[in-house]
Amino acid sequence: VDLSVPFRTSGLAGGAKLELVLRSKTPSAVQIALQIPQPDAKEIPGGRLIKKFPSDLTLWKVMRQFESGEASAGKNVNITARGYANTTSGSGQLYYETPVLNIMGREFSSFPEFQKTLAQLGHNSGNVLIRLGYKRTEQTLFEAMEKISTYFKDGEENSGSDVKVDETKAEEAREESQQQ
Repeated sequence: VDLSVPFRTSGLAGGAKLELVLRSKTPSAVQIALQIPQPDAKEIPGGRLIKKFPSDLTLWKVMRQFESGEASAGKNVNITARGYANTTSGSGQLYYETPVLNIMGREFSSFPEFQKTLAQLGHNSGNVLIRLGYKRTEQTLFEAMEKISTYFKDGEENSGSDVKVDETKAEEAREESQQQ
């Protein structure tokens, strides 16, 4: 029985007896389609990036894989390190624009939520559509990059390269904001 679908759609007859068995420790493959919002979607055929990932991968790592270019048909897509200029403050400071993932009607937009795995969300196999959006925050881009590098340092498989990329982006954001 696939626990990621409603029980009534499992095809079991009423009163059926089930035998519980331990699930395999090896993660299964889940095909993820990431729907990119406009105007970024113009550069991507169909506006969606599609790739298979293991079900034990966190949402953050899925986003980082799509950013890398490997999963995005060679195009580098900025998902986790977006900034916007707050024109009302006049300080020239860049502020963080956090990704918002909509998965089957549920929204995920905080760092603790991004640490959940696909399996924890009930996606152990099959296809999953993730709609990507962005939400503006009052946190500076530099502060957000520092928080990201400390928050996700321990959980990253490629912690060396990914964290260095985050630190580089944070440093670039700091230099850019100081120049303005």
